[in-house]
Amino acid sequence: MQREIRRQNPSGMRGMCCRHREAESPRSRKSGARRAWTILALATFVAAGCARDERNTLARVGNVSIREAQFARRFQEARRRFSLPDNLQTRRSVLEQMIEEQLLIAEAKRRGFDRDGEAKHELDRIRIQELLNLYLETRVFPHVSVSEDELAEFYRRLNTRVRVRHLYAASRSEAESLLVALMRGRGFDELTREVFSDPQLRDTGGDLGYFTAGDMDPAFEDAAFTAEIGKIVGPIRTAQGYSILRVEDRVTHPFLTESEYVRRRPSLLSYCLREKKRRAAQAHADSLRSYLDLRFNEEALWKLFQLIKNRGSAFWEDGFPASGQDGFWSEELVRSRLGRWDVRTFAEHARFTSETQRSWIRNPENLQDFAAGLVIRAYLLEEARKLGLHRRPEYKQNVAERWEEYLLKRVEAALDSSMVIPADSLAAFYSKYSGNFREPERLRLAMVALEDSQTVATVARLLAGGARFGEVARRYSVDRRSASRDGEAGLFTRAELGPYADRLFALRAGSWMGPVQIGSRWFFFQSLERLPGRQLSFEEARAQVYGTLKPFWRQRMRKELLERLRSQVTIVRHDEKLRSVQVALGQNEGSRR
Repeated sequence: MQREIRRQNPSGMRGMCCRHREAESPRSRKSGARRAWTILALATFVAAGCARDERNTLARVGNVSIREAQFARRFQEARRRFSLPDNLQTRRSVLEQMIEEQLLIAEAKRRGFDRDGEAKHELDRIRIQELLNLYLETRVFPHVSVSEDELAEFYRRLNTRVRVRHLYAASRSEAESLLVALMRGRGFDELTREVFSDPQLRDTGGDLGYFTAGDMDPAFEDAAFTAEIGKIVGPIRTAQGYSILRVEDRVTHPFLTESEYVRRRPSLLSYCLREKKRRAAQAHADSLRSYLDLRFNEEALWKLFQLIKNRGSAFWEDGFPASGQDGFWSEELVRSRLGRWDVRTFAEHARFTSETQRSWIRNPENLQDFAAGLVIRAYLLEEARKLGLHRRPEYKQNVAERWEEYLLKRVEAALDSSMVIPADSLAAFYSKYSGNFREPERLRLAMVALEDSQTVATVARLLAGGARFGEVARRYSVDRRSASRDGEAGLFTRAELGPYADRLFALRAGSWMGPVQIGSRWFFFQSLERLPGRQLSFEEARAQVYGTLKPFWRQRMRKELLERLRSQVTIVRHDEKLRSVQVALGQNEGSRR
């Protein structure tokens, strides 16, 4: 079914407000007089409505109004995100942006971006998501608050660095097997070679290096910040799967000040509130999973996982089975308080999930969690409709705003796909700014990375005695990736070497320096080869030139499109009203609820 969002006129009778015509009628004078009084009263009401509507209008783009309330919400959000000052110039800029957006939205509709299959699917997805959001906002989040102690603890975590080793598993059973192996004496260095394909994690014993609050999965962070140093913890359920970790080190900044805490308090509160809402939503979903009493058909679940695994993205894109598979798609997959879901019902509900969400289905256990999430979502939507949330003005407003954002993205994407920068423009830009397209001088380095002072002294003595750097790296370096190549770490520019660049670039080929402490490790470096910088030819630099010129070219195309659109529609602005629009202060979600 074709669905379309249209802007509603408050009176519902814009035409009568502007040009009411009384039709002649062969009826009696009495009925005509009665009708005249009725129309006069109605016209008075409509005129009053239109006048009231005009008072609240800051701009008109064709037949679309930008009202004070819309502007106030946008301006408040812009100030919150970009720390903008509240003055007339800023208000005019925000209003101008809203006018441009309405021009582009009208263009998107002219091109049919609101009527094709992708648009219909996206509108359904937006409606689902906004109804879920409103349910959480009204039924779950009102109970969420952040205490001063929680804020102080997060501030402490932000000023703490934690170093962790970890092992990853896609399922809980795999994670428990890894934990048993650790308890029986196998080490992280040995097990990471079995579980990680990433050489950085595989060759460093799962060492993640130092991180702070906000860098990792929240559940993982909680364990890392609270576990005893040296103690193995897990399995920990994360968004990606399961982790087992061991905290190697934890260092807190020794000089935390009250003034800095007060200065950062609004942003700390915003982050903590957002995180507590996420956790509250997860806890609510977990409780519903138990309440809904989900029972899975394990055989159908396994066959479905194999089908998803074999067909990949085609499974989600096709949606329905090829000929000969109808029997399987009618098999029961899960039963709950909502009733029986077959495989086809699962696929229909899964259409409104994202590619990222579907990418985490790596084993039958993940698929079961994914399907359980769909059942829970269906239950929440049912409850939201029972509460009448889909009839609330804020729901309709949120849907309309998300829909307009989608149309903007479509027309902006169309601009990008149609963009062609002529070869002569690329060549002219390269010719004018050729000095910017150079390959910088680089230094090929070998290194030995160490973690304890006793080994540092041993390596320093060996290198000073003339031992081959590569042999020392192979024997002692804890960075196994470079150690396997006689310590060779690759090519580095001055910018990449930071404060050590001058000392390292001053080394002659074959000479070494160290130890240098970086973080908790000590390093010895050897210069292998110094490559001078050079000018890139146009063909070598072509992709870089295109990337540099692209945002300017895109802005030019957008400006030309907007100028053309402005010439085709009447735009009326009421800048004199901007000063009087009341905008809430917007203190980074400053309330505790």
